[in-house]
Amino acid sequence: MDIKVYKASGILQDYAAGLASDQEQREVQCLRKIYPEIATALAQAEADLEAFAGSYAKRIPPDLRSKVLAEVQKHSQESPLKLATESVKPTVAPAPTISNYPPASSQSLIWFLAAASIVGIAFGVWQYTENTENKTQIAELNESNSGAADRLIALENENSALEAEVNDSFKPDIRKVVLQSAKEGGTEQLAVLWNTTTGEVKYNPSALPALPSDKQYQLWVLKDGVPADMGVVPKDSNAAAFSSPVRVMAGDAFAITVEPLGGNPSPSLDQLVVIGNV
Repeated sequence: MDIKVYKASGILQDYAAGLASDQEQREVQCLRKIYPEIATALAQAEADLEAFAGSYAKRIPPDLRSKVLAEVQKHSQESPLKLATESVKPTVAPAPTISNYPPASSQSLIWFLAAASIVGIAFGVWQYTENTENKTQIAELNESNSGAADRLIALENENSALEAEVNDSFKPDIRKVVLQSAKEGGTEQLAVLWNTTTGEVKYNPSALPALPSDKQYQLWVLKDGVPADMGVVPKDSNAAAFSSPVRVMAGDAFAITVEPLGGNPSPSLDQLVVIGNV
């Protein structure tokens, strides 16, 4: 297993952010026990995610509690709780009723409840706002990681194609034919990998200049001076190793020309771009 490729795949970041699939979670949990490098990378990913969230998190203002208590105390002092006192009379007191007891000041209680309600609402709004902001930041981080993972996958696919091309060039039944520019002073150049056993022909068309929308590159094989069509390069092709749809078992040279969209049954010699002998 290629540890470096796995660490760079973005799966560990998805696992740390809780976005990994069940299969990916089981895979990470298993591999972290087998490979110390993966365990270390996972710990770093979790630390990076926590640091990112922490750098944007907002804490409750430290003076909020003291301001609330001061406000409550202020209103309590303005309307203090009063106890009514009455002089003791020698006569027998009437039967106690609710109205005989000294009433507490309802205004202080109202102020206290109002202040508490305001604090509760303010704290709830603050907490909701902070939670929403944190979720947005985490979503942006996950989206960034997802984009990076997509780019990484594309690079890995391209790298795999290049590795396959390099490996093919060392096989005994693969013949490498270098095609040089057909124009004097031209810099166009590419290599054709021809499997003489299967007849498959591969080459990298991205090495050639871009063409107008109504033109396409077309590959030819020449045998005894007679050209045979090997197919056109698709306009949307950006593959590192494009395989010709036509198999060829014999040939003396390969060439590429610029043709109208869809190709030609015979090559336009005045549009010859590169050519190379086998």
